Amino acid sequence: MRDKTLNNHEFSPGRVASYLTKITEWLISLVEETFSL
Repeated sequence: MRDKTLNNHEFSPGRVASYLTKITEWLISLVEETFSL
């Protein structure tokens, strides 16, 4: 339990997932802008 708490504080899967989601949305918007031109 103690190690799990420390690991969650240092590396949060939810936080990483939110970052990946933002990056994915940014890439999609970038591609859409490129093809719209």
